[in-house]
Amino acid sequence: SSATPRFMLPSSAATPPVCPDIPLPDRLEAAPIAFVGALVSTSTRGGARYWRFEVDQPVKGPLGPAVDIRAPALTDAQGNPLERAAEVGVLAELDGAAIVTDSCGLTDPAALLSVSDEARGGAIKLVVGTIILGGVLLLCWIRLRRGSRPSFPGMPNDPGAQTREARGP
Repeated sequence: SSATPRFMLPSSAATPPVCPDIPLPDRLEAAPIAFVGALVSTSTRGGARYWRFEVDQPVKGPLGPAVDIRAPALTDAQGNPLERAAEVGVLAELDGAAIVTDSCGLTDPAALLSVSDEARGGAIKLVVGTIILGGVLLLCWIRLRRGSRPSFPGMPNDPGAQTREARGP
């Protein structure tokens, strides 16, 4: 069975692609493959065009150091052909064993990484932060109950201050 990319194809390579207005976090969640990489080469095999990307930062899905993506002519948001070595964020689908995308699956690499970082570990960070805050508050409460204060050199409550003054500098 052939999967169809969830991104609309551009009407022509000379004009900007017409893409659905879907927020990047939703697009990332829907895409099984996502990475930041640089275009290395293009080739044609069996009548299909393949774009080879060097994967700089895997975000989602099974990826190696380089990936071949089946796609029509890839353009940036202004309709310009994708340049070699240009770093780009890629959202792609699986069609059997082939990875497929189109120009609407390309995005700003920094935006893709920031959205993927937001999605990772949010709940864990919240739990760890709450535990640390609870520990600090518990320590403060115990010290208040005991009436103990930290003893820093030169503080008025420093018992060693009188001894140091008697000895001189």
